[in-house]
Amino acid sequence: MKRRLMSIYWSIKKVLAPDVISSQVRYRDVLLSQLKVMPRWLDLGCGYQFLPDWAWIPNQELLRSLPRLAGVDANLESLQQHAFLKERVQGDICHLPFRSGSFDLVTANMVMEHVREPEQVLKDVRRVLAPGGAFLCHTPNRSSPLMAAAARIPQRPKNRLIGFFEDRSEDDIYPAVYRFNTLGEISLMSARTGFHLESFEFVVSEAVTQVLGPLAIPELLYIRMTQWERLRKLRPDIVVVLRAGPA
Repeated sequence: MKRRLMSIYWSIKKVLAPDVISSQVRYRDVLLSQLKVMPRWLDLGCGYQFLPDWAWIPNQELLRSLPRLAGVDANLESLQQHAFLKERVQGDICHLPFRSGSFDLVTANMVMEHVREPEQVLKDVRRVLAPGGAFLCHTPNRSSPLMAAAARIPQRPKNRLIGFFEDRSEDDIYPAVYRFNTLGEISLMSARTGFHLESFEFVVSEAVTQVLGPLAIPELLYIRMTQWERLRKLRPDIVVVLRAGPA
């Protein structure tokens, strides 16, 4: 039944929002642009993969050519399943176990919304970045109605909804607090911690309700509406690049 409903969704999407892609794809494109300079790369909260397989199958030759490629996560089991890291480090992203100036690029893909002390994370990211290094972040936009509603749903029913709509097990779902998820919050914290805001992009994404088939039509119409530039602040996700200033 779910497969049939998904098939109906994709047929409808081709008509209502044919050029909408997942925000993970946009994050991938920005990531690849950052990797062109062959940075020493650290991925925060990396789990067992950089991005979903449908969004990016990494070029192993590119990854091997990077001077350093590390991932840090609190979950050792997930780290051990990561196929592409050169260094797997179990640790707390608020207190990174690396020397100062060890990396040129730090990334966080759908991680910062779970962090209770985002300014502390930024301080330590700035410490481990060399001057001029970049912090690339992909996270929900709390200013969008969808994310504003999600922030108010109690965790237990939210887990059930996420599990249903995203086909994820409960042990792969973490509480979100959304403390680094608006332009104002990001601008203020980056200025306090030695970064300047290089780019900030509101990003559309696929419908969360796509597993409902034709019942996803209202969300698809909403997504189509937010493609208008004047309504960009209502898009569900953001992709941000912060540039580290002098040490």
